[in-house]
Amino acid sequence: MIQRRQFLSTLGSFTLASNLAIYPLSAQSPRRQKSLKRQALVIGVQDYDPVSAGLSKLATPINDAKAVARKLESLNFETILLIDPGTETLWRAIEKFSANISETDIAIVYYAGHGLQATLDGAVTEQFFAPTDFAAPSAAAPGPELAEAFGRAVAERRIIGLSQIEAPIRAARKVGLVFWDACRNNPYYIAPVALSGPAASLSRSATKASMRSFPRTAPSISSSEPSNNSPTIRIDTPEGVIIHSATQPGNLADDGAGTHSPYAAALLKHIGKPGVGIYETLRAIATEVKLTTDGKQLPRIDGDLVGGDVILAPAIIAKPTNIEKIATKPEPRPTQQARKTASPSGRQNGTVDCVGQGCSSTAKFSDGKSVTITTNGVSPF
Repeated sequence: MIQRRQFLSTLGSFTLASNLAIYPLSAQSPRRQKSLKRQALVIGVQDYDPVSAGLSKLATPINDAKAVARKLESLNFETILLIDPGTETLWRAIEKFSANISETDIAIVYYAGHGLQATLDGAVTEQFFAPTDFAAPSAAAPGPELAEAFGRAVAERRIIGLSQIEAPIRAARKVGLVFWDACRNNPYYIAPVALSGPAASLSRSATKASMRSFPRTAPSISSSEPSNNSPTIRIDTPEGVIIHSATQPGNLADDGAGTHSPYAAALLKHIGKPGVGIYETLRAIATEVKLTTDGKQLPRIDGDLVGGDVILAPAIIAKPTNIEKIATKPEPRPTQQARKTASPSGRQNGTVDCVGQGCSSTAKFSDGKSVTITTNGVSPF
């Protein structure tokens, strides 16, 4: 089974061309909730060049992206889908997606593919996307040269960090969600050296001499302790943003042996269940991934909501069926004609022959007495 997300992968059901023509998944649904604006950016990358990028091809990110995009569209998200984008295309898509986030209630980003984690500035862990044209640093051997080459790639925006997504989606009025279906390790062996610029002091988060060596089996991880590959688990997440990662810091995420990765399959199963909040959904995804991977992969939540939980789909209230009638309607009062028909000697029962304005009649009773009754349109009985 291929270990996915040793560099992030992208998802999507439509290709986003290099000129950044953005393809919504479908026209706006007539059932879209106008009162709650939702936007999603879905990225799937799997067609890597093992020679130029030094990354193995993956099997499921595009399937994952297509399915996730369809699911989000069914939950009334205006969805942008990217398949196998290059770095420039991904940058421009992020900028376009970010333009109207302040007018959005819920913003979601889903990324599937190879992923990289490194510690910047000696403390804060950053995760990085790997577009199809990712250029591996050209240094011949691990050490300061490789670290500097990697640092330049970050500084020159040839590598895109998760922080480039976190910053804009924090402007969403309710919540910004990132689903990170990628590895969180560093396929480089980088010596701990001091660098200048935004990528200062990249630390090692893996002990591989080359990113071309991809393990076939994910290492065991603990829900309470970070992997021994990870020097830190500190992740700065903006207020109102939740990052849900497919695995723990310093660890790998499986690409999956079937149609979807374990993480994508769990997400598709649990997201958008009627009446279920975000927190419960994320916990259910994590539990399922842990079970399906025999504990080798455990998702992690970073960040928090501001102002309470968010429900993506309202609860369904079932309509009552086959309920036995308890109360019955009172029988309607019989008409005069009905009474007369039922009792030929109706006059003996106190009926009158006519009812109307100025109508009068004589009622005879069984004791021989009689009385003349004048009505004004209303039966006296």
